Amino acid sequence: MNRIFTLLVTVVIFNLSAQASYNSSKTLAVSQQTVEPSTKNLLPVYGFTIKATNYNDKVEIWWRTETEVETKTFEVERSSDGIHFTSLVVIDGAKNSNVPLEYKSADDNPSNGVNFYRVKETSSTNVVSYSAIAKVKTSKDAVVKLYPNPVHEKLTIQYDVMQPTQIKIIDLMGRTIKSVQTNKASSFTSIDVNSLATGTYTVILYDKETIIQTQRILKQ
Repeated sequence: MNRIFTLLVTVVIFNLSAQASYNSSKTLAVSQQTVEPSTKNLLPVYGFTIKATNYNDKVEIWWRTETEVETKTFEVERSSDGIHFTSLVVIDGAKNSNVPLEYKSADDNPSNGVNFYRVKETSSTNVVSYSAIAKVKTSKDAVVKLYPNPVHEKLTIQYDVMQPTQIKIIDLMGRTIKSVQTNKASSFTSIDVNSLATGTYTVILYDKETIIQTQRILKQ
């Protein structure tokens, strides 16, 4: 009887050890599996930025991507209310890129007033993404004069109808060299540019955060 009991205990212990060994090896096998990275969740565009500026009542739209994955097209869209957009132009994307790329387009006939712009990206698998919205104010009735141009010492900016709240002078590197708050009681602003190095600059007129007009000047 004791021999039978001992035999049964030995069989139970052996089965438990075998099951534990099996579970352990199964867990080890799972932990050693190689998981392939999925490309289904990759966004088509990273670092999607946009900028719009008004040059003599024609708006230039510029956008930049840091990387692109299967990008097929970029579509520039315009809106007068920031909600309902219509297509302006479609440009081919780079498909795949891991370096920053810049694109540019133009709106030769913007609406009078505030215009909103965004860029719609469509991938080769029809995944759609959008840039942020950039807005620009234009007025075909407004008269903005910058003189003299070329300028030596003092630049005068005269405006009618549209009253800017701030004027910036930007160099070719995109750095703000001068920033001036305007006087609402006056129809012109004079800026001392005598200290500026010789070269080409961009003068930007703002109404709060909205760009009214952009114009280039030559400092001599």
